[in-house]
Amino acid sequence: VGFSLDGKADAGIVYRPLSETTTWAAGCAREGYYSSKLNESSRDELSLDQDGIGMVGPRAVSPFLQKLIDKTQARWLPVGGCGHKVLMLLEIPNLWYILDRGLSRWDTCAAQAVLEAAGCGRL
Repeated sequence: VGFSLDGKADAGIVYRPLSETTTWAAGCAREGYYSSKLNESSRDELSLDQDGIGMVGPRAVSPFLQKLIDKTQARWLPVGGCGHKVLMLLEIPNLWYILDRGLSRWDTCAAQAVLEAAGCGRL
């Protein structure tokens, strides 16, 4: 669930209910608030080594993303759901999410607010 203020992501909560460990993150950078319950073992579960790069995105890979994957030797992790991808970004170091096509602001508002509250970059 995301809340916007003056057309910008302001506060949000993302939740991953369909896993053995329920995980979530919530935040509002304007208020200096961030809290989460994350799956800290995600890196090990996905077999990313310490220096490895992972990229998360939709199941369909564009030609641009395929070139980037090939050039960086990143491991491609196809997953659904904007909130799920954001939780993975918070859980796994060296994970990238590059969306090279259109998006719906209603779908990314909570995720953007949580990432900003956690001190991460733009979605």
